[in-house]
Amino acid sequence: NENLIDDSVNSETTVIQKQEDEIVEDINNNSNFAINLLTPAEEADFEGFGTIPGFGVTGYYDKKYGDITENDALNASYVQYDVTSYPDIGFGKKYVTGIYISDPEIHVYGYSVGDNSEEFFDFLEGKGFEEYYNNGRYMMCSKGKVKIRCDVKREKQEIIDIAVFGAKLRDLTPKGKAGVLQGVRIVSQVLIPGII
Repeated sequence: NENLIDDSVNSETTVIQKQEDEIVEDINNNSNFAINLLTPAEEADFEGFGTIPGFGVTGYYDKKYGDITENDALNASYVQYDVTSYPDIGFGKKYVTGIYISDPEIHVYGYSVGDNSEEFFDFLEGKGFEEYYNNGRYMMCSKGKVKIRCDVKREKQEIIDIAVFGAKLRDLTPKGKAGVLQGVRIVSQVLIPGII
């Protein structure tokens, strides 16, 4: 029975991962990122990039934007590529899991900073994304494990910035080992930050 459960979990994970990969591939093919979403960190070329370190994440930005600090990031026009191992923390693989865009030259599905946010989200709904948060100033939608967020100038419905997030499902888990590292995750992602 245990092998049947493991096989069922592994085949379901494989199907879900394939769907996630197709969503990410569609975004990457229809955007002009310098480094694609979910690119493995060891394959990404960050030469000439500056870094913005964080807790469990490193942000990379092209030096063509000048030197960016965490304080500058809110007001600067640039693109940041976040590299994390989420959610495969226990396996050490790292990916570009987030891309933050405030440079109007960079687009997602042809939409960029300065465009109408309502039109963008209508387009995303047509691509199968579901809007799950919209307070008029901040909008989020998702499709599978991929999320797209926009900050918006409320009075004009104009996009201020776009963020695209993706996560590699835990497809590297060895057979029979699903859940083994959950305790490590809880300690490292909940207990320690809670104490700090």
